This record gives sequence, C-alpha cells and structure tokens, in this order.
Amino acid sequence: MNGKKMLAAIFLLCFFVSACSKSSFDYRSAYEEGRFDDILANAETVLSEGLDEDALYYRALAYYVEGDMDESYAAARLFSLVYDDSDYAAQSHRIILHTADRSDDDVAIESGRYLSEESQLSKQDKIMMFQRLSRSGATEEADELYAELKNLLNPFEEAIMDIIAETDSTRILYSLESLYSVSGLSGDFVRAMKLAIPLFINRGESSLLLPLVEKGNLGDTSYMLLIGDLMYSMNNRLMAKFYWSQCMQDFPIQANLRLVELGERAISTSLQP
Repeated sequence: MNGKKMLAAIFLLCFFVSACSKSSFDYRSAYEEGRFDDILANAETVLSEGLDEDALYYRALAYYVEGDMDESYAAARLFSLVYDDSDYAAQSHRIILHTADRSDDDVAIESGRYLSEESQLSKQDKIMMFQRLSRSGATEEADELYAELKNLLNPFEEAIMDIIAETDSTRILYSLESLYSVSGLSGDFVRAMKLAIPLFINRGESSLLLPLVEKGNLGDTSYMLLIGDLMYSMNNRLMAKFYWSQCMQDFPIQANLRLVELGERAISTSLQP
C-alpha cells in the first residue's frame, strides 16, 4: 500500500472507531534498540484496530529511519492532524518537512512554519524550508530565511541548497563559482555540478555552465556522462560523443544509448565474453 492509500485508509478509522487501541508494547525502548521491524509490525496490528498515538508516531519514525519516505510522510501527516497537541507534534512536523513530495510543498511549508513558531527549526530544517519556499514562489519568506542561514552554511551547502531550491540561474552560478574558489576542482564541486547540469539543461541555459565545466572532471565518468548531455543540449555533437565515449567502461548501457541517439553504432564493451 502506498503512502497516500495508507493515509486514506487510516483516516477512515477516525469515523468508524470510537476508542483508540492501547498497547503495552514499549515503542521507545524498541526504537532505542533499533528494532524498527518490531515497531512496524506492532504498529500495524494496533492501527488496524484504531488510532493510537504511540503506534502512529513511531510508525512514522521507524519508516523514516528505514528510508521509506512515502510511508513515513503518510503516518506523520495523519499524526499532525489528529495529535497536534502531542509531545511528539514537533517531530512529526519535522518528518513532514523532510519527507513530503514536491507536489506537497505547501503541506511541508505549513509544518515548517509550525516548527518556526515553536522555535524548533534546526539548520537542516531551515535549508529544507528555504528550498520548498523558493520552489513555491514565496520569495520574500525564503529571502528572510536565507538571511538567517547565510552565516551557517559552507560554500558546498549553499550551492547544493540553491540548486535544489531551483533559485535563479545567476544565484546558482555565483554559488558554484564561490564553491570552486574555495575548494577548487574537488569532489564537492563535482557533486554540485552533477545536480546543476540537468537543471540548466531543462532551463535551456546550458551554455552558462561551460566555464565551470572547463575546470575539469576529476576523471569522474558519471560527471562526464552529464557533461556529454550538456554538450548535446547545445547541439555540440562532437563533444557529446567525446564525453560519452569516455564512459563506456563504467556506464556501457547509458553511454551506448546516448551514442545511438547520435546515430552512432553501439560500441562493444568489456562486459561481452
């Protein structure tokens, strides 16, 4: 069952179950001991009978730790609607802020505002909130938050934040240039460029990244694959072929598919006997 279906199913219980099911299961101890599967199994049993504050909260928390963001969001969202005066309320809103899909940015922003009103926005919360506000067009609120973050971020964090927030291209370029001025051609710089390239391609602004691409690639073939995409987006077929060809050993399928797009014959790889 996906997260949205889970949310709808549990919501129905609010109307048909008058009393919340209680459990003697010690969720806190189980969480501290890392017994997340036990938490989820017990919570499923309890929640099948009715709503329960501990079961629902720890379900959200356990799914978050295990990386299932859809299920974590569904449980935390329902928790925030039913138990918003709980001692767990702030943490449930924090889960929502960090797990909501982009289509639910508005819900996540409301959770961020709740945390702000409670003076419980951490640095990472502020970064996430800034990204969601920027994407949603809440420029003034985003700028106010950025002013708070400015002195808390290192150049890599700022570049990544700006890229994911999809701020204007000039701002992203400034962040990338600042990162390069501090770290040079580093792993952090390459990681940031990997995120920036698809965004600039989609914006039709690929050429703006050329001066940064020319700084080098550290022999990172996953980066070179993207550089080839950048070149192809500018109709520089020769350079696209050059970069994609460098990726054959590490990414034979992806590179061949791109080369075929150029009208090139598939290149045999070392994967063949």
